[in-house]
Amino acid sequence: MSGLKGLILTTGFMQVPGTDYLQKDGIVNLTKYTLKLESGINSKTISWVNQGASEVSVPSIVRNIGTQLDAVIRGHA
Repeated sequence: MSGLKGLILTTGFMQVPGTDYLQKDGIVNLTKYTLKLESGINSKTISWVNQGASEVSVPSIVRNIGTQLDAVIRGHA
């Protein structure tokens, strides 16, 4: 969890525009993420799907957060 927190707070993630990166039509096998962060007076909500299922390119910093979240869920972070 500390690695995830560091990734969020030190990489500029909070400067990524809060947005939704929507999925392509017809995709049924995907991972969806919604992350709401609050740090001091800053808050941000971003929703996205894995890169292969997204209509647009998801910024690498957002994809990296997804990878870290997946690792935390699996217990390997």
